[in-house]
Amino acid sequence: MKKIQPLILLFAVAVMPIQCNTKTKEKAVTASQQPTTFPTKYDSILTKEQLKAIGIDWNYLKKHLKLQELAWCGGDFRDDQSQPRYEPTKEDFMLTLPFVEYYLQTHGYKKPSADLFQKRIKAVFSKQIDTNNAKPYQSLSGDGSYDFASTYYALCAKGIVTFNWLLNDLVSIQGDKIVLSSCFFKQIMALNNFVIYDDATAFKVLKTMTTNKEFEEGYGGIGDIYGGEDILHELFYTYKYYGNQLLNQWAFTTNKKSSTTFFHNIFTKSENDKLIVSTPLIETIERNTTGNDHDYYDQHFALYVSQLLQDENNMNANHFNIEQKAHIFCYFASSEYKMRKRFEEYMMPDNPDATWDQTAWTAVLMKDCKNIYETARAHNFYGICKPAIMKEIAEKWGTREY
Repeated sequence: MKKIQPLILLFAVAVMPIQCNTKTKEKAVTASQQPTTFPTKYDSILTKEQLKAIGIDWNYLKKHLKLQELAWCGGDFRDDQSQPRYEPTKEDFMLTLPFVEYYLQTHGYKKPSADLFQKRIKAVFSKQIDTNNAKPYQSLSGDGSYDFASTYYALCAKGIVTFNWLLNDLVSIQGDKIVLSSCFFKQIMALNNFVIYDDATAFKVLKTMTTNKEFEEGYGGIGDIYGGEDILHELFYTYKYYGNQLLNQWAFTTNKKSSTTFFHNIFTKSENDKLIVSTPLIETIERNTTGNDHDYYDQHFALYVSQLLQDENNMNANHFNIEQKAHIFCYFASSEYKMRKRFEEYMMPDNPDATWDQTAWTAVLMKDCKNIYETARAHNFYGICKPAIMKEIAEKWGTREY
């Protein structure tokens, strides 16, 4: 027993420095999780004491600013391939959070109720979050990556949505003080006001921020600009948020020359292979159709539907089955009927200035996609379109008997 005791003592002495180092690291990493008191007035220059007050360790911040100097190295598309890239970590992300909260709180961001925050996260990101979860943040996409701008996160206790970004674009060291750059924080402010409150001014800020000269000049850190339009692109194409007319119109306008990019978001499939129809996008096309300006509807949207139903030009990339195609046919028929009734005066047979074709695309599809049409008809058009409407289309703008 006496021989064992010295060994135990030696082991305890050897382990002590390791335990101390671990505790020190944990303290630095979790500093931003501790209760903090934020100033009520914004100051872009913060002292070491002010940093500590909002939960950031000065030396730990300096360490990660240095590490991130290699964040844009390595890889085929990086600027410097002589060194391996520094991969952003949870600790990098955690260091951004107190700065984000500080900026939003001192710039009048209205924290939403837990119920509103949960509803808006579900509506925009299709993610059910637990607002009672003790974790400081919850990932809004599956991978939960900490790479820059790869994943959006919900700070449930704060009512804030944010993402990881380079610390060098957020702050800079000047002597014994930290200077905040407002560019990134303005984006986060606009992102939250748009996502949570559907704020039109915030949308305009995001839409114009990338083209703003002041914004570009203020983005003086490392790497490429991740601007407001990138955020809008993320919301529409990655998170598939179609619940805002301004965002839908932006996506429509920016893709007008490459219309199939927009169309491919209208008819999609769920993970369990069920048809998803995003009717707000059809309504966006309808809002951009007039009596004299309907080429986009007729020559692009209708043609896309026709090719999808007939498996032409790789338009049926989702491999919709015949019943799903029958649903798609009904949604298009309902839309076209609405457009033709609205602009009927532009397609009168005796009008020499008529711009709409006398034959409806729906009537053509009844003939060219007979199996699809008969499937829809056998199911009473799934309640999407009334039989009387189909009959009217066939008789008034058709090429065949109903």
